[in-house]
Amino acid sequence: PLQNHHELETLSTRLHQKLKSPRSAQGSIWSTADQISDILLPNIDQHLSQAKTIYWLADRAIHQIPIALLSYTQNQDRNYLYHTKNLIQATSAYALTADRPDQKPRNDGITIIADPYWELPSGEQPHPPIGISATLIQPASLPGTRTEALAIQSVIQQNKPQLFLGKEANKNALYSAEVKNTSILHIATHGIADNHHESLSALVLASDRSGNPEMLWPHEIRQLDLNAKLVVLSACETAQGRVIHGEGALSLARPFLQSGVEQVIASQWRVNDSRTSSFMTQFYDQLMNEQQSAAEALRTSMHWAAQHPQLAHPHYWAGFVLHKG
Repeated sequence: PLQNHHELETLSTRLHQKLKSPRSAQGSIWSTADQISDILLPNIDQHLSQAKTIYWLADRAIHQIPIALLSYTQNQDRNYLYHTKNLIQATSAYALTADRPDQKPRNDGITIIADPYWELPSGEQPHPPIGISATLIQPASLPGTRTEALAIQSVIQQNKPQLFLGKEANKNALYSAEVKNTSILHIATHGIADNHHESLSALVLASDRSGNPEMLWPHEIRQLDLNAKLVVLSACETAQGRVIHGEGALSLARPFLQSGVEQVIASQWRVNDSRTSSFMTQFYDQLMNEQQSAAEALRTSMHWAAQHPQLAHPHYWAGFVLHKG
């Protein structure tokens, strides 16, 4: 066990807080990430230098660390993991060795659910479920997620995505044949992470008959009949949740993995939806057009974003995590 785990948890929390804002000084972010690296990854440069893929099992506050920002020292130079390593966070050691059951036949397509729309009758106030703040489900639009969906559709050269936008971005879409048989499911919407009660985390979808938005709860996600090899949750804080000792965070990524999905990309903090749109478009260009794996596409997209004038701050790209269940 780590002898200085209390210091590590303090630094992890500090780094996470800094990364929540694009106004945080980048020098301070990288300095804190380097301190964490020196504690967590000392004297293993030989092993890391030879590895192509790194599997990461996070516990306690360590789950807050964006592993892409960590580094190892080789020839007195720091080598940041996002430059050359494919990074995958596993829910358990068992997940790395367990055989997957045979999946039902799936198509090679992508299905995108984005920009859910809801509108209450004039003069009515939303009636949030117990535990959900009314401010989180006020009538709202996420135009950046629609832009994101259309941009992804435009960049993919073959097997154009099936889109469910606006009022069609509802629960019914999740039970459709298109979603059931899709290879990749992309959901761009509001995400609600509850750090105390896993059951109160949710994805927000388009209106039900009352005009209130529909909430997709973890227990409903587990029951979805999905054959997807990858789900991308382009929503706020979908990698966050109540932290269980020995288990990590009970985030919204976990019920998708429990439903049988092979891998899930989720986010550690809130990011401007227009910046996320640019990042995701690059990710799908690498994934679909360049035929990279999800881990490779995520790494190369991070490297691209870090050099992009409008996305260079780690706030915009370091929080996306690939999970394997």
